[in-house]
This record gives sequence, structure tokens and C-alpha cells, in this order.
Amino acid sequence: MSRVVVRIAGEIGEDGRETVKFSLDQAPADIPNPGQLYRFQCKADAVLALFNQTPPSSDVVKRVGEQLLQKLILHPAVGRAIDAALDDGSGVLCPIYLRLSSEEAAAFPWETLFDQRKEFLALDGRWPIARITDMLPTEQDVRYFSPPLRLLAALSATGIDARPQWEHLRNAVLNAALDVRLRVIVGQPGLCNDIKHEIRLLGDQRLSAVPLASKSEFLDQVSDFDPHILHVFSHGRGDYGPRLELATPQDHSRKRSSVLVEPGELRGLTQNTWLVVLNCCRGGADTPGIRSLAYMVVGAGYPAVVGMREPITDSDGHLVTRSYYPGLLDRLAKLLLPGGIAEIDWAADLHRPRQELRDKYLNGHPGETADPLPGPAQLAARYRDWSVPVLYVRPEPLRVECIQVHPRLPPERMSYLASTLNEMSRARLALHAATPAAALREIDGRIEEIKRELRDGQ
Repeated sequence: MSRVVVRIAGEIGEDGRETVKFSLDQAPADIPNPGQLYRFQCKADAVLALFNQTPPSSDVVKRVGEQLLQKLILHPAVGRAIDAALDDGSGVLCPIYLRLSSEEAAAFPWETLFDQRKEFLALDGRWPIARITDMLPTEQDVRYFSPPLRLLAALSATGIDARPQWEHLRNAVLNAALDVRLRVIVGQPGLCNDIKHEIRLLGDQRLSAVPLASKSEFLDQVSDFDPHILHVFSHGRGDYGPRLELATPQDHSRKRSSVLVEPGELRGLTQNTWLVVLNCCRGGADTPGIRSLAYMVVGAGYPAVVGMREPITDSDGHLVTRSYYPGLLDRLAKLLLPGGIAEIDWAADLHRPRQELRDKYLNGHPGETADPLPGPAQLAARYRDWSVPVLYVRPEPLRVECIQVHPRLPPERMSYLASTLNEMSRARLALHAATPAAALREIDGRIEEIKRELRDGQ
């Protein structure tokens, strides 16, 4: 896949201060001297002070995005790579990734990059912007998939009605071209029973609901269901000690959260999860000296994580869910074809939510007195809401091999074989480079045997 990757690293000097340097890591064309290091002459505190000013000026987001892009293109190779992406008239998707191993650089709102010719890149759709979690080893080069796609959603934030989350997820699943199983874990009093009643009336086995009773039961549900996509609607903490804060029914009455989940507690829970969506406040908030919850969840072994850089309202959280999943499931249905290998890039799926977060002000913002009302371009330049969702991914692309499963294969056997296939593939990847060729052939042969049994049913 064509993409631009800019590596941004920090060096700690004798005075304890970080010097940020950057270079070109990957480009859609051959470009000379990509690895030459340039100093990134920009301070996070000054940029963030401008970005976060209240009330915002008419073009504050644009000014920040222009400044960040201008600093990047001072590097000749980076400038040429971005020009090559922007000037490509083919319409081919070319994400722009920031590979971040600098704490200060991670705090910048890179999603706002603005070019005078193309305006906000992340709002165009051809040049989605995302972040790569650096300094991580490769874990698995290919993951295996056979339908259905499993989507697990934990819905419980004290003081917030999660019913719209259920409705948006349910609608996306029922309208998906892909076979999807949705299970919701619900802590809001009464809502779990309401959802179960609705599912009985629908008579649709793709949907299920369970109560959120405790932290241990939540972690067990994640492990047992082994979702391809994990969605969490909860409160979140993004300062020191980043964590998810979910609530049991008793917690709702006490206005507190007792199900506190740190990113390290998710490590090793699942074998097949591709994407985690943290629909909570500050799940993607990097600050100088502190990395975000989204960054840490990727570090815990998950290929991609969506988080929010700032606190969000419940209405914005519902808007993101409503606008995100229909397009995501539609794209996966087109990619996950039996017998094929799909390379999944998650960056483009945030395009629609960004547009809707921008366009929510088209009918006016509280206190807005402008006449006529601003259009989309003016709204994007003034209000930063659309830039709040961020995506972190692992360095290597996610590749998924779609295994055809024979219909007569019992579900229990199919589950066992799929689990074994992933375990063996992971073990195969972790083998030492000096592993004898005969041992590698034996493992590869067993992997092919499992695929054949899945395909032929015997």
C-alpha cells in the first residue's frame, strides 16, 4: 500500500531535555536522502496553547495545521514525499503516518495538517493521518479469519445513557454485508434487560447481551469472545496512570466506577483482535512526558487503536459510533474475501466521523452570531472537534488471510482449529533465525494441514 511515513524521534540531552529530530521512513516513490535527520523546530507547549485557546479564533486550527506541515516539509525528502502524495491524480489512497518515539512530538495535533492547495488533509479522504507506535517488535505477519466477524462492545459510563451506542452498533451490524456477531456488555441499570428483550423480539442470533458485573467477568468476556473488534464506551483517564473506567449497575447508583482497566491488563487476553475503539474521554491524549492509553494498548499487543485526544461529550461519542461502523463494516466486507489475503489500513475509516464532527456546527454554534453561518471549510479552521479522534497502529501492516471453512465442520472443531492456527503462526514467527530448516518445514506443514481441514471439513 502506498503511504508516507515520517519518523519523529527524541534524544535526551545531558540537561534532561528532549531534542526532537525527524526523517523520512517511507514514501510512495524513490526519494534521495530519506534518512537524513532534521531538527523539528517547534515546541509543543506553544502550539498547544494556540490550539486550545478559548474561545477559538476564526482560523486557529488552520494556523496550527499550517505550522506543523511547514515544519515537516523543511526536510527536503519529507517535502518531496508529501508533494508526491498530494500531486498524485490517480485518487489512490495514500495515508500519512507519523512514527512517533518522541513524547513531546506525540502531543502535537498532527491530524490538523493543512496544505494551501488541499486544505486539511485528514478531511479529504485521500490522505488520512494516523500515528505509528514505534519501538515495537513484529508479533504476527499474517492473521487468519473465517466468518463471522466478532464485535464486542462494553457500554457503561456513569451518568451517561449508553442506549444510543447499542442502537448505532445494532443498526450497523444488521445492515452489514459481512456476517457479524455483536455482543454487548452492559452496566447501565435496566439497559441490559431492555436489550435482551429487544433481541428476543428480533429473533436475531447475531446479537447478544450480558451484564457487566465485575472487572474479572469483564476480562473473562473479552477473553472468551475473542473479538476481532473491541469497542469500549466508558469514562477514561489520560493523565498519569491512563485507564478505562467502567461501571457496574451498583456503580451507577453510587456515581463511581469500580471496573478500572489499565492497558497492561489487556495484554494476552485475545488471539484475534485487530482493532480496539476507545470511545471515551482522553483515550488518545498524549502529553509531554505521558503517552496515551491508545498508545499503551497498541504496546500491549493490539494492531490498531482509536482514541480521543480530548474530553468528548456523550453526543459526540454517539456521533462517532453512528458514523464509524457502517463504513468500516462495508469496507471489511469488500476486503475479507474467501481464499484471499487482505492488507487492512484503518486510517481511512475515520474520514466520515471527522466530517460529521465538523458539520455538526453547520446550523450554528452556541453563541455564534455570524451571518451568514460559516461553511464546512470555515468550521474546520475554527473548531477542533473533528481532529479529536486519533488512530495508533503497529509498525507493520495488518495482513489477514481469509480461510474458507467447510459448512459441515462442527463449530467447536472450527474454533479449535482456528485457535491452533493462530498459535502456531505466532510461534512460527517467534522462532530464532537459526532454527533448522527441517523444523520450519514441519511447522509449515502442520499449518497447511489445519488450513486444509478447515477448508475440506475433514
